[in-house]
Amino acid sequence: KAALRSRSTSREIQPWSAAISRSFVILTKAVSLLSVFHEIRVISLKKAFTLTEIQRKTMSKISLSPVKGNSEVKTTKSGGVKRPKTSSANASDDGADTNDSPAILNELREIKDTLKILLESQQMFSDTVNAMDKRILTAEQRISDIEDREHKNTEALNELTKMATQLQLTNDKVEYLENYSRRQNVRITGVPEGAEGRRCEEFSRNLLLQLFGGEKVEARRPLEIERAHRIGQKGQRQNRPIIVRFLRYSDRQNILELSRTTTRKRYLKNPISIFPDFSPEEQRKRALFTPIRRLLKGRIDIRYGLLYPATLKITFQNHTYLFKRVEEAEAFVKVNFNTSTSSPPSLTIWKNFLMENILMERVSYSFNPKYKLYYGMWDKAAEYLNSIDL
Repeated sequence: KAALRSRSTSREIQPWSAAISRSFVILTKAVSLLSVFHEIRVISLKKAFTLTEIQRKTMSKISLSPVKGNSEVKTTKSGGVKRPKTSSANASDDGADTNDSPAILNELREIKDTLKILLESQQMFSDTVNAMDKRILTAEQRISDIEDREHKNTEALNELTKMATQLQLTNDKVEYLENYSRRQNVRITGVPEGAEGRRCEEFSRNLLLQLFGGEKVEARRPLEIERAHRIGQKGQRQNRPIIVRFLRYSDRQNILELSRTTTRKRYLKNPISIFPDFSPEEQRKRALFTPIRRLLKGRIDIRYGLLYPATLKITFQNHTYLFKRVEEAEAFVKVNFNTSTSSPPSLTIWKNFLMENILMERVSYSFNPKYKLYYGMWDKAAEYLNSIDL
């Protein structure tokens, strides 16, 4: 759940991160364009100022030029007399100024139009930048909201993890108490349906005395049964198991020991089996070891059995191995008891054989105080073998 929620949060943030990145790229380009337009505008203003200065000087020159027929005389610095220009010279100057004025005005109009276009473009980019600013602010607000939600989700996830841990501990305690309440019970299978009659306690006591003998069952004290009954709905199966609860725990242990040492147990030609009574969850865990126990069945050099809680015990060559995980027990059995083949093994078989041996080394070192160091060594070897492609 933590991984799913983390991926969903990252998917929410990624679109906004991409949008913000694109917005910053567009904003950078817009700023660059505005700087270019600003330089163009400055150049245009300088040019317009120059042209305006030329026009002003021209107009001033036109306004200060002498009128036709005016015979004004100017005195020079040296005391000489400066004669006024003739009418033909005045006419030529007026013609030149008159010819230059329309060109200057047209150029000023072009500059004005260009400035107008630049100002409109600047306004357009300014509007675009403002819109981007609003979008960036909205994205920042949404990202902030997402971060707040992520923080709340993280706190909720931590709380749920804590509650799940407490719930698991509670379930373990409940299962332990349930199995503890069954510690004086045994389960008897194979008894024909209806053979017990109406007094199941008395029938169960007589059955145990018949199977194992009174001198063994009641060697210390008379066998006392607190309660006995069948489990399951009637008619659901042919022979329902019988649950027997002893008054003393020692009697229950004695019956189980006699059941393990007695090979043939029959009642009305039906084979009888006696097992400890466990909770449904414990029975499910113990049932996982059934295929491995079938592989070990018939081997006189191997002793095996199931311990509580759900632990397979294997004694081989004066060494005892305990397995709480089915995978480790299966690897141990395959490596040590199923190695004979009719043809030479392939590279893949050798690789799998090495992997199983490494797993067994990890199991054998699990009781070593420096097991973490060994685990690190074997894990690296396993990773290397897995990387080999055969």
